[in-house]
Parts: sequence; C-alpha cells; structure tokens
Amino acid sequence: MRTQPHPAKRKARAMVRRVAVEVLARTDRPDESMVPNGDVVLLFHHMPDRYLDRMDDVVAMMQELAEPATYAEICATPSETPRFTVTFDDGNLSQMAAAERLTAAGVPACFFIIAKALDADDEEAARICREELWMRPTPFMGPRDLDRLLELGHEVGSHTVGHLNLDQISDDEMAYQIGHSKELLEPWLQEAPHFAWPFGGPGDFNRRAYELITDAGYVSCATAMRGLGSWRPTEQSIPLLFRQSINLDDSLAVQRRFILNSEGFVAPSTAALAYLR
Repeated sequence: MRTQPHPAKRKARAMVRRVAVEVLARTDRPDESMVPNGDVVLLFHHMPDRYLDRMDDVVAMMQELAEPATYAEICATPSETPRFTVTFDDGNLSQMAAAERLTAAGVPACFFIIAKALDADDEEAARICREELWMRPTPFMGPRDLDRLLELGHEVGSHTVGHLNLDQISDDEMAYQIGHSKELLEPWLQEAPHFAWPFGGPGDFNRRAYELITDAGYVSCATAMRGLGSWRPTEQSIPLLFRQSINLDDSLAVQRRFILNSEGFVAPSTAALAYLR
C-alpha cells in the first residue's frame, strides 16, 4: 500500500521534470516524418480558459501524426495505422468548453466522471477538490452536461464514486467505488462502459481491483502511465489502456517528444508485475 506524496512535493518534482525535459526537447531535431508507433490516448484534467488554445495546439499536432478515433475503437482493436483519441479525468465543468472545441475539430473524447461529484453542491464540490484532487475548488459537471457530451459525439466513463486510491481501501469499499459508480452513471455509459482508476499509477491499483472492474461489466480500464495502445494480461482480459498525461504548461516540443518516444516508457512485462501484483 502506497501513501500519496504531499502535493508540494509532487509540484516540486513536476517542476524539476519540466525543466529537464524542456532542455532535452529544445535540443531535439525530430524527423518530421516520424509518427507514433501505436495508438495514442491523450489525458487532460481541469481545463481553465488559458489551457484551451494550448489543447488545440496539441490536438492539431496529433492530427498531423495520426487519425482521430473514438476511445471505444481504440479499446476494441489495434490498428495498423497510427490513431489517437482524447480523454479527460474527474468531470470538471471546465472540460465542457474543451468538448465543444474537440467536436468542432472532428476529434472524439471520453470523459471519466467522479460519480459523487456529478451535480454536487458547492460545499461537496469544494471538499472533493481539496481532499481528493488536491486543487482549488472548481465546479463539476451535472447530468445535463453529460447529455451534452453525448450530443457532441463523446463518450462517458467512470472514475469511481469518490476518487479514492483503490490500493488503500478495503475490498468492500473498492467494490462500492467501482460498481456503484457504474450504476450512477449507467444512463450515459450505453454500450461501452469504460473505467479509469484514480491517480492512475501502478501503486494505486492491484489485482483485486482489476477483477472487480471486470466483474462489474466494464470493457476497458485506463491507466495514467505513459505508453502506446493497450495491453491485456490474457486474450480474454479487458484491456489496460496507456495514456499520455498532458501538462499544458509544457511546450509543444515537450509534448511531441513524450508522444514520439512513449513506447520506451512502459513494457508489458513491467506492466504485468505492476498492475497485477
């Protein structure tokens, strides 16, 4: 069981990483003909106005490298040609503006919703932001927003009931977080219910969680670890999706460097030990 690092330490580490990678990216001389060697799944979170144009730039870059696809398509079958899709975690209301822009650009997305935050009042929304997401209070989507996401051609998935670390709770609580969130979101999940676990790392997940996700009827399970495409422990297992977590404070050069080199970040054998320990 892993304890999450203090937000200040996480921020400091992120700053060091950003400076180091920016230096590397500025020394790159990428071949413009390079394309991702597999499916790319982008991951965004809270989308304040200042990030919208930067998101557009990342998406436009991806459109030059790969074809847009739905999340369900990427989960279902691998492709011989590069594809990409977009995902968002948590269900912040700020993501609705991003959804509109993506539809205008012809790019589908999947939004992973914290079920308890759906239409939460101001007090509860603020608590979730402070205690579970470590961020300043921000509004969350409501049921009408999920309806609008579907109208725009996007998908809806589950991000648990309350954004708890699945590796730090009992089996009963884990089953509730996984199963009840699906029940709460069932009107929007339709035929392709997808799941993304909170925090998204190998230390935030375990074999029992994977079994409960499968038993609940989900057809995919998303990580927040860099890599391309998906990996299945067995041919019958639901896929684990690797995602490119995009920090929009990074430059476009950094985004490109991570995406084009991401196949080196995660190997299936490492994933097997980490996720299903």
